[in-house]
Amino acid sequence: SYSVGVEELDLQHCKLLDLINEIAGLRSKGATEKTCFAVLNAMIKYAEMHFETEERYFGTSGYPDSSRHLRAHEEFVEEVFSMVRDLDQEMLTLGAIAIYLQEWYKDHILGTDRKYMPFLVPKPAGADYAPEEIRLY
Repeated sequence: SYSVGVEELDLQHCKLLDLINEIAGLRSKGATEKTCFAVLNAMIKYAEMHFETEERYFGTSGYPDSSRHLRAHEEFVEEVFSMVRDLDQEMLTLGAIAIYLQEWYKDHILGTDRKYMPFLVPKPAGADYAPEEIRLY
């Protein structure tokens, strides 16, 4: 149900979710502070690489809302860096970060990313709908 119809992006979304879930599980595993920051940094780096991949697709597909989508990517990275700083200063918990990441993932994939599907996913031969009429299930 989280597929955006592009295998490369779907695989990256799965990896990103794995990292988010790893962050969510760190607290229950009693992970050290060093491990927590290492996993958070790995997730940020992977998210940035994934965003670059999406942005490459936007450039080749003519996705008309790409500038707004790119801004959403920038805001996410800024927010996570801010949260990591707050975690380091003990102003925020790892659990709060995990909840934010899980909610962001759901909202971003099912909301923001789904908007580009009609532009990146080829219309099947003989389909009688326009891209803006694509049905998502």
